[in-house]
Amino acid sequence: MSLQVPTPGGLTAKAPAGRSEYGRVKVALPRGKGLLDWIHKSNGKNLAAARLPKVSTEELVKHNKQSDCWIVLFGQVYDITPYLEYHPGGVPELMRAAGTDATGLFNQYHSWVNYDSMLKACIVGRFDGDTAKLPPPDPSTLDDDDSTSAGGGEGSMRGAGKEMSALAHSTLDSHNIRAISPSSHCVLLSCLSHWNERTMRRECISHSIGETSLRLLVKTMDGRNPLELKWDPLPSSFSPSSSIAVSIDEQARIRLDFIHADDVIGQEFVTTRCSVKEKPPLAFHEARVLRTFRHPSLLSTMTSSGDETDEEERGKESLFPPRDSLLLIVETDETAAVRVPIGHHVELRVRKGASQVARPYTPVPLTAAMRRWIGEEEEVAKRESSGRLLAFLIKIYSDGVVTPAIERLNTNDLVHISDPIGSIDFSSLPYSTATVSLPPPTVSLPSPINDWKRTVVCLVGGTGVTPMLGVIQERGWERCRLIAYNKTEEDTPRGGWMPEGMDTVSDDRLVHVLSSAGESWRGEKGRVDRHNMGEMKGSEIVFVCGPDGFVQETARLLQESGHPTDLVHIFQG
Repeated sequence: MSLQVPTPGGLTAKAPAGRSEYGRVKVALPRGKGLLDWIHKSNGKNLAAARLPKVSTEELVKHNKQSDCWIVLFGQVYDITPYLEYHPGGVPELMRAAGTDATGLFNQYHSWVNYDSMLKACIVGRFDGDTAKLPPPDPSTLDDDDSTSAGGGEGSMRGAGKEMSALAHSTLDSHNIRAISPSSHCVLLSCLSHWNERTMRRECISHSIGETSLRLLVKTMDGRNPLELKWDPLPSSFSPSSSIAVSIDEQARIRLDFIHADDVIGQEFVTTRCSVKEKPPLAFHEARVLRTFRHPSLLSTMTSSGDETDEEERGKESLFPPRDSLLLIVETDETAAVRVPIGHHVELRVRKGASQVARPYTPVPLTAAMRRWIGEEEEVAKRESSGRLLAFLIKIYSDGVVTPAIERLNTNDLVHISDPIGSIDFSSLPYSTATVSLPPPTVSLPSPINDWKRTVVCLVGGTGVTPMLGVIQERGWERCRLIAYNKTEEDTPRGGWMPEGMDTVSDDRLVHVLSSAGESWRGEKGRVDRHNMGEMKGSEIVFVCGPDGFVQETARLLQESGHPTDLVHIFQG
């Protein structure tokens, strides 16, 4: 799920001017043109000027004006005319793709956005033409666009020559980062001005090793842009048989420990040039499917892979996912580690036919039941600590763009996982801002959403529970309340994929509300309303996640109740 923070004036999202985490330019939208306003306008409606069984190349290129704008996204044609003024990047930027294929631009700027949900009211029909005959998207309307070309990859850099030169020669020294080698197989990276116990934790660092390079992604917990540290080429002492362990030490330094390497490797890494890039392009990492567990309702079209042992079958007995949902566990190889901070998400990319499709998902924490299912506990804990294991709970839609391809995954199939996405600190660690040295004016003030003394109320619809699980696991049930809205008992969050201690939680800490409950159900019934939400204390933090209609109605109720908007956070896909 992507992240959205309500504005002080209300829960309608208003995109700030500036750039997003990975460099996408954003404009200030007028009041009434935010994300929730678009959800309200488009929910359950057909806003496209036409609905056609198929759209030819000749037909598509006719619709290239602001008053009549069609685009292609992943083979579907959308009439985005009514959406233009809600686009956080501005109308001119979206008009670049008018009458052409916008898939490349989408992957460049918005690859984690759930586009078929956002634009479902704008569908015209299937594109039946030849994308090679379509005109290319227009150049960026922004003079300072420093992103890569729409083709992805390293790409050519746009912008002034001076800016390109400065970016190309950015080094550790230019970012006040110091590298030392205290031993022959170790390197320590420190930044006294910005890295400390408040801003640096283990989940802040991801890494990957290429054929000729080592890449570190550093995402500090202070609102700063991500940094990419890259050694390319690698020192000659780093052989193909070498491996690396990346961690954060007690002094908030990044520690690189080299295994099976020459005795000179530490000093060689210190003296080898390391380039530093701010707001790097989103990178993807190969992972293989380790385990899949489908709810029985999915087995009519798919059957579980038949290579599981009796021990694996026994281990998953308590991992019962909600109806129409899939529990998916993937693992990177030893050359990559993707550590995802609490509440952040990744893009999961899978193959569909000859192309690849992607969706954003928030990983769920590995529980004791999951570890037992995966294998020997000590070995699993080691792989988990290294950042190689990720688990997802995914709702399967039979008519979806991506989830049918995810449903067909079997053990050892390959997928791709993006760098972690998100910029907000959802952890509950107590800290003092006095520990931050030389804070620049651009650093956000501490947000109340990570106030460890406050109780967190999680209002979730369906699998919107996924971003809340890490929060609950870290804070504990004594500091959290979960109100889960679903259709039937089979849809309720339960089992071994939930945070430990759920079975002993008192009724007021875990409340299930069912809209289509059976006669035997004795709990809360209905849809989200003031009654079943309960009385919110003005000091409580409220997290909201779920389908569009659920989010819209919950936001309205919270706003009507007068709950402080700076204590409300909406996870919106």
